[in-house]
Amino acid sequence: MIEYQIEFWKHLAVDAISDDSCYVFTTGLQSPLTNLLIFKKQDVKDITPIIDKATRFFAEHKNIPWGINIVDDEDSNNIKNILLEMGFQNICQQYEIDTEIKQINTTNLSEKDIIEVSDADMLDDWVIPITSAFEAAAQDSKLYLDLSKKAFSSNSNRLKHFILYENDKPISSATLCFFDKIARLDNVVTLKEKQGLGYGKKIVQYCTNKSKL
Repeated sequence: MIEYQIEFWKHLAVDAISDDSCYVFTTGLQSPLTNLLIFKKQDVKDITPIIDKATRFFAEHKNIPWGINIVDDEDSNNIKNILLEMGFQNICQQYEIDTEIKQINTTNLSEKDIIEVSDADMLDDWVIPITSAFEAAAQDSKLYLDLSKKAFSSNSNRLKHFILYENDKPISSATLCFFDKIARLDNVVTLKEKQGLGYGKKIVQYCTNKSKL
């Protein structure tokens, strides 16, 4: 699913390089999870020149922390060991889950509960749960919002954003990225004080319905 991850980040990257071996990009945000080297071909023999290429790229973007995306496969443990020896740290583990859309139950939530973003200004509400859930700094939150507005207004935009409201207050948000016949769900977040109450489940179900259309 690497190609779908790359497609998502293409909409938010402010600078990137790409070839047959990797996709390297920066969003300008102060998080290594949003400035990444993504391997297109994960082979131990090719690691060093790819790392050198990424290092040169990020050297041009001073003070930007960056990370490396590794897919769990037969080479991943060896690659992790090489990176640890090079001084990189293992900061997190992420999971991707894919399924047949037809196997997921639908929900009866109405449009009054969850609304699809129809203009860039609505993203001001969409980013509120993201800022809360990730405890993002004001500067990073504004930059992510600006990047999302720019992507939303682009003619090549493939992102659809959704907001779950309660009493006119944005509680949860989510984003669908469409690529070929695949729908990728990202940015599923809920206000910190509202987590664990089922709001995330509701917006995921709603977005699943939308991806069937």
